[in-house]
Amino acid sequence: MNSFPGWLKAVLVVAVLALLAGGVTLNRVQERRVHQDVESCLKTVAELKANQIADWRAGQLTADQFLNGGCGA
Repeated sequence: MNSFPGWLKAVLVVAVLALLAGGVTLNRVQERRVHQDVESCLKTVAELKANQIADWRAGQLTADQFLNGGCGA
């Protein structure tokens, strides 16, 4: 005695496959979004650090000029 008709088994298999495909797709989309967010944060940190280094270097050059009798002396 078969409790499920063949068409119902086919519909259930298709539904499970569709759910699996949807889950895989959602996972890939979320992974891509997280990757883009992290990349954006890293770029921002790199730019801020580069600006800090440039400011520090400018300060060092100014101090060096002052200590070495710069400013037109």
